[in-house]
Amino acid sequence: MLSLAESERVNMGLEYISIQKGNEFLQIVYTNGAVFTVNLWVAILLLCLSVAIYIALYLLMGFGLRKMAIATKTEHTWLAFVPFARYYFAGKIVGQVKLFGKKMKNAGFWLMIVFAIKFALDVTAFLLNYLPLAIAYFSDVQIIIQPSDYGLAMSFGEGFSYEYSPAVYAFLNVQYILGTLLNVAYLFFFFFTFMMLFRKFNPRSHFMFTIIAFIGEIFGISLASIVVFTQRNRKPVNYNDFVKEQYMRMQGMYAPPRPNPPDNPFREFGGRGENDPGDPFAEFGERKTSSQDAPSDGADNKSKDGSDDAAEDKKNGNDDKNGGNPFEGF
Repeated sequence: MLSLAESERVNMGLEYISIQKGNEFLQIVYTNGAVFTVNLWVAILLLCLSVAIYIALYLLMGFGLRKMAIATKTEHTWLAFVPFARYYFAGKIVGQVKLFGKKMKNAGFWLMIVFAIKFALDVTAFLLNYLPLAIAYFSDVQIIIQPSDYGLAMSFGEGFSYEYSPAVYAFLNVQYILGTLLNVAYLFFFFFTFMMLFRKFNPRSHFMFTIIAFIGEIFGISLASIVVFTQRNRKPVNYNDFVKEQYMRMQGMYAPPRPNPPDNPFREFGGRGENDPGDPFAEFGERKTSSQDAPSDGADNKSKDGSDDAAEDKKNGNDDKNGGNPFEGF
């Protein structure tokens, strides 16, 4: 008996897969005679491990959305742990967005609706497809899965037969076509909703996080749960304000440097502070103004003006001892 790695190296093609109740739960037989066996306890262990990982990722998403809801003051935080409704809750945290130029109040609502319909169809199709396998297994009948031109064909050992009704065949055909369309719609709304969510809490790296979550969703791994949990402690920001801030920062970074203005040689005369000496020619302006305003129609007025000027000079300290005004005559 060869191991799985050895059987893969042989690469001679699959002959059939045998599933039967007992310790040797599953056997994969290749055309060259190589056999790979999975024991029942290994299958149970793998199943339990898968369920544990799923529950852990589910809780990570729930705790992450709950913390984000608290940061945005969104009510009903318990919705973060409710199946299907958690997508609606994620859209509620994001708030109103625009899709193709039209306002959308809650993108998560459409994600929830599409996912619920898709999930119901997938579960129904799964039960119909694998119900014969479960009945045969618990009836201790060997199940043979062989390659065919259309994929894998399932047959049963002696004493067991199962046939689908025409209605079941019709449903499975419709489910295949409708399920494909719903899967495309689901991935679209998933990408859009979580891109808006990551953009609200980490606008700088939101697209990278969205791609990671999207790839995980394609392969059936909820990487979005891990990303949401890691971003739960960040503060929500307005994306438009973030873009404006980055734009202004880039403008300041790449703007040409401004040359320093030349020194102003008259800077000391530009302001009037406490040490300002004032106008050095103010007294001559006052004298000129008083002489122009004086009347010139008689000697009395002249003598009066002269006495007034003398009194003003004496008051201001500009007497003859100091030489007087040399330009007074002019």
